[in-house]
Amino acid sequence: MNTFDYNPLVDAVMVSYVCPNCNNENNEFLAVPSPDLTAETAHESVGSDIIDTQCDHCGKEFRIELATSYNRGMGIIHGVERIICIEEDFPVIVDDD
Repeated sequence: MNTFDYNPLVDAVMVSYVCPNCNNENNEFLAVPSPDLTAETAHESVGSDIIDTQCDHCGKEFRIELATSYNRGMGIIHGVERIICIEEDFPVIVDDD
């Protein structure tokens, strides 16, 4: 199991990790769950999601858990020892003027 942090204001993250079974590098584009911005505490604001995925090369299965509060984003990849990088996708702000 390996954890990673991400900016709670992003819409999505790209996580790259190495499969411990075959050493293949995998990339997962993950939509970030939205926190409840009306909650009184960060703990109460947590939005979460579970994603089941598998290695592109050998088919080994992994479970990814994401939890986003209004002040922190955290993910866990079960069964993975090495996360290579996390790239964040910031929301697009449209100016109507």
